[in-house]
Amino acid sequence: MQLPSSPSSGVPALDDALTGVFWGDNVVFRATDDNHGIDAFVRAFAEAAGYTLCGAVVFGEGRKFAGVTTSRRITVATADVDQAIVEVVAYGREIGPGGLIVFDDLTRLAAKLGEDGARRFFFRVCPSLLRIGVVACWALGKGVSDVLADAIHAITQVVVCVGPEKIVITKAEARPLNVVGTTLAYHVDAAGVPQVQVVSDAGRLGLAISKMRLKRGLSQAQIGGLAGVSPSAISQAERGLRGLSVSTLVRLATALGVTLDELIVGHSEPGYHIRGRVVPHHGGASRVALVDGGHADFRMYEFRLDPGAHGQPPAHPRGTELVLLGQGLLMITMTDGTTPVIRESEVLVASRAGVAEWRNLAEDQAMGFWLVV
Repeated sequence: MQLPSSPSSGVPALDDALTGVFWGDNVVFRATDDNHGIDAFVRAFAEAAGYTLCGAVVFGEGRKFAGVTTSRRITVATADVDQAIVEVVAYGREIGPGGLIVFDDLTRLAAKLGEDGARRFFFRVCPSLLRIGVVACWALGKGVSDVLADAIHAITQVVVCVGPEKIVITKAEARPLNVVGTTLAYHVDAAGVPQVQVVSDAGRLGLAISKMRLKRGLSQAQIGGLAGVSPSAISQAERGLRGLSVSTLVRLATALGVTLDELIVGHSEPGYHIRGRVVPHHGGASRVALVDGGHADFRMYEFRLDPGAHGQPPAHPRGTELVLLGQGLLMITMTDGTTPVIRESEVLVASRAGVAEWRNLAEDQAMGFWLVV
């Protein structure tokens, strides 16, 4: 089945800030106070167009979601965590790739199953939906512990913190580094639709400085002293009312022992990168570069093949080639004319003859990785 080119959060400005929603993304909207803005973003997701099927999972009776029909709604009524996981993952498979599931507030699940149960539920369901290719929208209201909130943040792909007038993207896996920290202003109109616009660069810088200051446990006066400006200047910068000069930012970054980039985005670059979620497989044969550049001493591509389809690696590799098959039955044509066949979980290592072509002999999709080291 060919999926739509790009799913949506139902809020174009948020889609742009995230550089798109990816198939399999779990998007968590986390409330930072008791306002009702979080509900508006969940409704917008539920009403977004372009999904093959749209469903809802509720954690108690009497809950409804706009844009989701009753026939596409299930209720988690059991207090058995494992049973709840089985039911929801099966529902995810029913919705299938290209679909959307909108989840009830996780605070309600924590009240039903306890925070440890809610954590176990999320830790199993979130990656399962990522693998299936279902987009999931989750709500996390106030009232849960930081331990549970941090655990959810650690395993999901996207986290958007929702305040009274602003939303902040605090996690965005497989996106450019500068996506994290993006701040958007919003208001909810009379129809209950969030109207969103990008905050100025000064506002984004102010948020980053505030995050860095709070992380270090410093006051505005202390930050001002490090930067060589008044506490009032820092206060105005954090509220987005003014910017700071490059020399001031360099002085502050040096005093804090961070790079200028880390100061501006409010955090350091993570120690990992996730690649390959941007381009979906549209049938036939596809090949996506995961690592292929001067910054690495190896090359790595993911390939997918429909039943009977054939493809080939990039031309003129240098080094030892490895073909790792995760799924399918693959016949590989070597440059010397030989045609070995490998099964899923097997690896072909080509140190003399090269890989010229591969063909899927299985009745389901083949998926694997081609590396040169």
